[in-house]
Amino acid sequence: MMNPIWLLLLLPLAAVSGWFLARRDDVSKGKDQDDHSKTVPSSYITGLNQLLNQQDDQALKTFLSLSKDQPEQVELQLTLGRLSRRKGEFERAILIHQSILDNQAYSSETQELAAYELAKNYYAAGLYDRAEKLFSDLESSAQHGDLARTYLLEIYQHEKDWHSAIEISQRFIRPESAKQHQHKAIHYHCELAAEHMAQGHFKQALEQVANAEKIDSNNPRTVILKGKVAAYRGRHQQAIDYWRQLQWHEPHYLGEVIGHLSNSYEVAGKEKELITFLKVVLKHNSDPRILSALIDVLKTSDKSHAVKHFLQEYLHNKPTLGGVHQLMVNWLALPDTKLSQDTAILVESIAKLIENQRNYACNACGFSADKLHWQCPACQQWDAVKPTNLLNSPLSKQSLANVSQELPVQEDFSYEPYAKPTQEKIKDV
Repeated sequence: MMNPIWLLLLLPLAAVSGWFLARRDDVSKGKDQDDHSKTVPSSYITGLNQLLNQQDDQALKTFLSLSKDQPEQVELQLTLGRLSRRKGEFERAILIHQSILDNQAYSSETQELAAYELAKNYYAAGLYDRAEKLFSDLESSAQHGDLARTYLLEIYQHEKDWHSAIEISQRFIRPESAKQHQHKAIHYHCELAAEHMAQGHFKQALEQVANAEKIDSNNPRTVILKGKVAAYRGRHQQAIDYWRQLQWHEPHYLGEVIGHLSNSYEVAGKEKELITFLKVVLKHNSDPRILSALIDVLKTSDKSHAVKHFLQEYLHNKPTLGGVHQLMVNWLALPDTKLSQDTAILVESIAKLIENQRNYACNACGFSADKLHWQCPACQQWDAVKPTNLLNSPLSKQSLANVSQELPVQEDFSYEPYAKPTQEKIKDV
């Protein structure tokens, strides 16, 4: 990105170039020029010298004074205000753009542009109440309406005023803007649904989820929320039916609800069905949380040796760092296992690697986290944070050779078939 100071330098150069071009055009047409028009204004030269001598503040004042002395240089004033904002000098930017807005000599178009820039100054300075008022006034503008609404959305998101955000998202005029911001409205409805759930207002939560589904019926967040509402109301089979849809439509989100899903299966008394489901899922999904859920349920129904042998078979087919750690931990839990110093160091090292891993990253800005954020905390983009699967990346089978030799396969855990759920309409909770 170009340094604002160099942009400032280009402004007077552009003005001088324009003067020379106008002068040349006048000469070519045989027009007479008075003495004043034959010379470049001395303030331009002064400002350029100040820039070259790195006297940025003085240069800005010089050009600002020049623009005030010559009202026709309003574009220069507007740009000086923008540059001040980019430098973080919000008070100066506000004064510059406010002076244009207050000058009745300028056209309505110029004053509207000044109002838009002034609103952006307030927004950048964190003065959201003042920015909101100006942007609201600009909503009727054909040129700045959608731009103003975009900033209003940012303000309402920051303030978590989801009702206002939903209302604004429905008022975009340009088709591309309308589509983009209507998608965001899915999350505004889901945020309200989550708030209602936290208060135990499940009916209102489902109403907000239904509003989100009108925009996109396959959004994974709505599926997750519907399952949670059903589980909280004791309708565990219905919750299972909802969450199982993720495996076929949005498999990388299944790990987010695997704990809830396992609990609903267990409450419904369907542990064997849960084991079958998790084994099938693991053929295509290496999320370590799913593997952990299967290990936990196997421990309650099988012997520890069975868990160990399942893990070894799993690693033989799909070696991952998370799987190796699970294998080592469960192996060491066996009563007849002797813990050597080397083994202890290995287990501790793997545990540290896993602990330091960031399992999610934002596709827009690169922000990393250890949990899912529907809205990136860094760049504020929705649906941009995705699993990185760092723990699930395949390891070399050669790297597991020693472990494989030490723990030979003694039992076959075949994957039982599990039918893809039908498209029957699930009754409303």
